[in-house]
Amino acid sequence: MYVTISEIHCQEAGVQQLADAFRSRLHAVDSFDGFLGLEVLQDRRRPDRFLMITRWDSRSTFLRYMKSDQHRASHARIPRDPAKPRAAGLTEYDVVAT
Repeated sequence: MYVTISEIHCQEAGVQQLADAFRSRLHAVDSFDGFLGLEVLQDRRRPDRFLMITRWDSRSTFLRYMKSDQHRASHARIPRDPAKPRAAGLTEYDVVAT
């Protein structure tokens, strides 16, 4: 299994908007072949910091998704105003035990 963790930050004014956007996400990725799951975490100490954790059957599946229409559609909903979220990093992992 392959896991990515994306760190996302936003200005204080955009925290609720981003949390609501994740709660009402399109679910476009859910039926993508090789996708295994998604979790979004909000930092309790820094509410402007979110972690998006995705699980895939392989890295190649993840890379195919990143080039897909489903990915473009879900990211087209990202706010463009001054409170827009910004990516702060992406880390990649291979699962060695569960």
